[in-house]
Amino acid sequence: MSALSKDDGTEALGHFFDGFHEAVTEGVRDYYRDYAKWAAIHRLTTRRSIIRDHIVDRLRISVGEKPGVEVIGKHGTTLFGLVSKFVMKAHLLDKNMTIALNQTQHSMRFNENETQPTLPAPGFAGASSLYLGYVPNQNAPLEPQVFLVCPAGAEPAWYLELKGSQGAAVVQITGSTDDLDSEQLIEIPADIERKKDGQ
Repeated sequence: MSALSKDDGTEALGHFFDGFHEAVTEGVRDYYRDYAKWAAIHRLTTRRSIIRDHIVDRLRISVGEKPGVEVIGKHGTTLFGLVSKFVMKAHLLDKNMTIALNQTQHSMRFNENETQPTLPAPGFAGASSLYLGYVPNQNAPLEPQVFLVCPAGAEPAWYLELKGSQGAAVVQITGSTDDLDSEQLIEIPADIERKKDGQ
């Protein structure tokens, strides 16, 4: 098994994480935006394939042209070679961070994280396998959980949950907080005219 560690993955790929998260989240949303009226008749495999195709398209746009990324077509799927250390596929994940595995030699070797087969791109012979995947959120389908998973057969070697940039910063509040404990009531004057219909 040639799986690199979680620390290796974070260090080598951390600068891609926002792009990965956005591509997966928006790829899932594309399905519900574009196919909502047919969603009830789609088989799970159809939905999974359509979402994967949208994720791959978005990955090509968001990270495909960045230094260290090689887009590789192999065995009817799109792989992403990353910094000559990792080869990544987009996939639907289950709650155990595993995939519905195709019973092909390539898929099984990829999932076992064995030495990569010959790829149409130099420099990836000893690369570790990764799945960029999502776990559907039944309560909020437009907000899937996004994970980067390093497979090792029946169980993952490791995984990371990716979260998008929140646009917020943690700041230290200085000074006394005693005033925060006292209740203050705000009185709203009754004679304020409310604007109606955007006027």
